[in-house]
Amino acid sequence: MNTQYSDKESNIDVLLVNPPSPIRCRYKAEHLGMGYLTAVLQKENFRVKIIDAPLKDLSIREAVKEILKTKVSLIIGFSVITPEAFYVVIEIMSFLALAKVSVCICLGGYFPTFWFREILRSFKDVDFVVLSEGEITFLELVTALHNGGDIKEVKGIAYRRNGNIILNQPRPLIKDLDELPFPNRDTIERVIREDYPVAIYSSRGCRHSCTFCQISNFYRLCPGPGWRARSPANIVNEIEFLNSNWGVKSFLFVDDAFLDITKESRTRVHKIATEIIRRKLKIRFAIQCRPDAVEKKTFRILKEAGLYLAFLGIESGIEKSLNYFRKGIGLNQVRNSIRILTELGIEINAGFILSDPNTTWEELRENIKFLKEVREAIPIELYTLKVLKGTELENILCKENRLLKKGFYLGFYTNDPKVELFQRIIGDYGRSGLSAEVVLKFYKILFSIGNSKNLLEEKGKKKKVKIIAESIKDVYLFFLEELIKQIDEGSLKEISSLFSKLSGKFQQISKKIEGI
Repeated sequence: MNTQYSDKESNIDVLLVNPPSPIRCRYKAEHLGMGYLTAVLQKENFRVKIIDAPLKDLSIREAVKEILKTKVSLIIGFSVITPEAFYVVIEIMSFLALAKVSVCICLGGYFPTFWFREILRSFKDVDFVVLSEGEITFLELVTALHNGGDIKEVKGIAYRRNGNIILNQPRPLIKDLDELPFPNRDTIERVIREDYPVAIYSSRGCRHSCTFCQISNFYRLCPGPGWRARSPANIVNEIEFLNSNWGVKSFLFVDDAFLDITKESRTRVHKIATEIIRRKLKIRFAIQCRPDAVEKKTFRILKEAGLYLAFLGIESGIEKSLNYFRKGIGLNQVRNSIRILTELGIEINAGFILSDPNTTWEELRENIKFLKEVREAIPIELYTLKVLKGTELENILCKENRLLKKGFYLGFYTNDPKVELFQRIIGDYGRSGLSAEVVLKFYKILFSIGNSKNLLEEKGKKKKVKIIAESIKDVYLFFLEELIKQIDEGSLKEISSLFSKLSGKFQQISKKIEGI
């Protein structure tokens, strides 16, 4: 590996890195967090470069080469969301240490926000951690490094001093998101070329507090309202700018919850939709929302404005699990939301968790039966419940002495041994990557719907999505029912054979995709 800086590269002050993903990405989009950081820094005349490794399909070594050919004068910032990404960053930092890169290293994102003490205690190459919302905090940190200012005056960071871990005062959340500049779009050309959706935020935070989710607690670490929204005019101004200057037609709203059940939220999204329609913007967009937020009048105007896809957080077909997750919804609301979206012709992509720590074997059977009856609830990827640091789920399991910890991973003991075995095998399946190629192709077509040239092409792509989704769901139902059967019969030697069958089925779907 070449460990020398290239003289051809311009000097920069700040390098922002989205590390390579150890897990194959289901779909790709811009890293808006780094885009906002860059825009805020550039407004103050700092020179910034972004390396978005997942978007560019960079391996760890390729990412290191990109970093080493960039002359950085002040700081390298890594965005870290998951434990898997953190271990990749550790590997990158070891290469940088060998190359004697001497600039400061800073981590930001969900993962380091909740693990900052353990990170700073164990990894001396990490100099700073930005906690929670980062734009103003990181700007002040970079400014202090540039001017030789006092780090202890920078709110919202953690660091070491004289061997001790120091946590500065918390940074108040940004009150008015309209004051932020539009995010930097240095990577947008690749996004457009690869037919990925262009990401956009209309709000930050979530008013709900699901036990398994970090979002609410992430923002509650700081003074100020956890949920804030940009004004409808500001949002549509950005959409119109991207549409006019880059020809962008397909957008992915990456809000944690694009809308909820409050009158304020419905009024806001109604204004967004009305403004898109008033300006005659011919766009398509996707959102994330909860089932109880789906209401026909609101979604009808969203559909008119361009909504074609909703990521729907269903989570479970068992009322007891929904209560355990503190979703605040019931199965009737789930069914009603699916009915409304289907009637309006809006694609559904479901979030679903097969079991929780208290799920019994019979309840697990019920959940799979629910998926057979409500096929729209079957996810495109099978997941087990993950325990994330800083969540209420972590607190509950800790109090019950059922929390497992291995390095930077958290897990739990289940009450039912059969369910525990089921979860382990589902986890093995997830790590096997058997469905990765098919899922990637599926999302490629799904998001390309928004870039259709006309309604006929859009209709054809929706038909393809339906065919592929139904094929994937058939495989999942086969897998889940066979797995239940084999665990019941104690024939675990057949699991490897089951995985081989799954591999064959996904290969068939992959060929089908090429043929339609």
